[in-house]
Amino acid sequence: MHKLKELVLNNKVVLLFGLLCIAAIYTAQNPLTFVAGELFTRIGRNGFMVLALLIPVLAGMGLNFGIVIGAIAAQIAVFWTVYWGYTGSEGFLLCLLLSTPIAILFGWLVGRMFNKMKGAEMIAGLVLGYFADGLYQLFFLYIIGGIIPVYNERLIISGGIGVKNTIDLTGNLKYSLDNVPMLHIVKIVLAVLAVVSLIKIILGVVKKNPLGHRSWIVLGAAPIAYALTFVPAIKEYLSSDRLLLLHAVLSGLGAVIVWQSWLIVSNKIRRRRKEYSLIRPLVYMAIAVGGCLLTYIKPVEKILLYVKIPVTTYLCIVALCLFNAALLRTRLGQNMRTVGQSQTVANAAGINVDTTRIIAMIISTTLACWGQLIYL
Repeated sequence: MHKLKELVLNNKVVLLFGLLCIAAIYTAQNPLTFVAGELFTRIGRNGFMVLALLIPVLAGMGLNFGIVIGAIAAQIAVFWTVYWGYTGSEGFLLCLLLSTPIAILFGWLVGRMFNKMKGAEMIAGLVLGYFADGLYQLFFLYIIGGIIPVYNERLIISGGIGVKNTIDLTGNLKYSLDNVPMLHIVKIVLAVLAVVSLIKIILGVVKKNPLGHRSWIVLGAAPIAYALTFVPAIKEYLSSDRLLLLHAVLSGLGAVIVWQSWLIVSNKIRRRRKEYSLIRPLVYMAIAVGGCLLTYIKPVEKILLYVKIPVTTYLCIVALCLFNAALLRTRLGQNMRTVGQSQTVANAAGINVDTTRIIAMIISTTLACWGQLIYL
């Protein structure tokens, strides 16, 4: 009973939020299929931006409420991309190329300012966001057209000075990332794996350091997997840019079962590790099997068959999660963690506290910039 009470108290905010959501869904009287579809749409649009908040927390600066600076960098790039007439994936890549250096500059400036306001970074981020919004309005409502000549009736207001309040991105950049087919993603991933494996093999031959079979297997499997993409049924399935939620859930649960089975075989049969416990992998496999059985319940199945998720957008969110996890294992990540725990200890350990904090802000602002592009 004591543990249950402690669990509830430790998660009271999450539980309250969950109760509010349930009450709102019940009051709105919307079907669960509609709610689930909108939920996954919002997660796809906002997930990347939310994850961009976390890195400054690691460095002891709190949530980066100055991410609006990164969003402004993205909006500047979007305007010029639309003005020059680029659309689709080409326009999105151009936005990335234009906005990234601007975001890096803004992140460096924000980091420099936060170093002068240690202990009040979150308040400074809020105020800085309001200040940056004023400069943003000045740039787009006066400088564009007033000082920088821009001639486009679709973008500029009738007086010739200032950008219109809203710009329709339909037909140019809207959903440009969401609409990338799975087939293109598979081909890019296979090409990258083949190139990386080939480079490893060449370096191994040059350094006379023989590699394991993994690189050879990847190099041989990549062309075979690429050839499979020409099979009509596979090609037709991968040509879609959306993945049915049912297929995503079953694929994820299947991956859990395969991975846990591999761990059991690797530790118990190949390495014969007697201390390896089977309890955890068997529990994970049981949960995965239970999840598969839940998909046969009619209301759950109806939702899973209704919702379709944009594959590329969710892969970007997964990639950012992996990036954050990998960053923690690097020297920079450890330095950020040390700075966040105690700047005195970090200084004593020879870590440049100010530089580490600036790097954290640059990464966060750049990720926020990319998140704004994904949001559009």
